[in-house]
Amino acid sequence: MWLNLLAGDRGTTIVERSITSDADGYFEVGPLPRGCTYSVFMTPTGYSRHHHHIFIESDAPGRVELAPFVLKRANLKIAGRVVDEDGNPDADGDVAIYENGLSLDQVKTDNQGRFGFTKLWDSKFGIGASATGYA
Repeated sequence: MWLNLLAGDRGTTIVERSITSDADGYFEVGPLPRGCTYSVFMTPTGYSRHHHHIFIESDAPGRVELAPFVLKRANLKIAGRVVDEDGNPDADGDVAIYENGLSLDQVKTDNQGRFGFTKLWDSKFGIGASATGYA
């Protein structure tokens, strides 16, 4: 799985690499400075993306355990078509997909205005389309 660990309000990258969990699903990263806020983003192959925010107190023990990441199988697809007000396809338009306000992916429409997202999981997603010359 892919781990992206950010520190502080500005999101300074501390760790960005592939990691492997043990047989029980645990992984370790560290050592990390105490008294900081961290954002942990996990992208396990074939499953939903997840993130946790955690503040490590100055007097925290040597090991801090995150709440479990509950994985959902990423085997769903969303597809659609973008057209203008006259029903003409929007070729080369931009379509983005979001979950909880976080951008997950962005694609271009084909010459028929079609787009698609794969490897999605059971969730509520937002989709936005934009094209040059349109609001």
